[in-house]
Amino acid sequence: MPKNLLEAKVLTDFNNDPVCILPRGFLLNDERWELIWSLHEKLNRFINHDDLRALFPDETSLISSQKIKS
Repeated sequence: MPKNLLEAKVLTDFNNDPVCILPRGFLLNDERWELIWSLHEKLNRFINHDDLRALFPDETSLISSQKIKS
C-alpha cells in the first residue's frame, strides 16, 4: 500500500549510515524502495536531492518553490 510520508524520513543502511533523506509528502511504496536501494548500491554513496529528482522526475514533493537561506 503506497504511503505519502507525513514527515521527512532518513533511510539508513544496516550500519546505520544515511542512505538518503526523503521529504514530507514523498510517495513511498515497495517499487520506489527497491529503486532507491538499487541506486544506493550502484553509487555506493549518499543519495542527494538531485539524484532523487533524476530517479523520480514526477515526484512533486521533490520540487520546492522555497529557497532556504543559510
